[in-house]
Amino acid sequence: MFTRVIRLLAVALAIVSLAVPATFAGGPIKGEIIAIEGGTYTVKDYDGKEYQISEELVTGLDLETGDVVQFELEEAEPVNIQEVDE
Repeated sequence: MFTRVIRLLAVALAIVSLAVPATFAGGPIKGEIIAIEGGTYTVKDYDGKEYQISEELVTGLDLETGDVVQFELEEAEPVNIQEVDE
């Protein structure tokens, strides 16, 4: 009986630990465009992480190196890119 309870608690803990990151997904990411090469924009966020954004995702935006953009991540890919004021 005690073994079953321990196993059930272990399974419940594993399920909850996998669900928590999806629940607390961060909000929009802000970063500066540090390079534009061959239709790919490299954005560095304020934590130092770099993201690659394809030219198709920024259609209609006049972006240059040094501009600050905001975007969200969907399946680890940037989406909803917008130019923002610093």
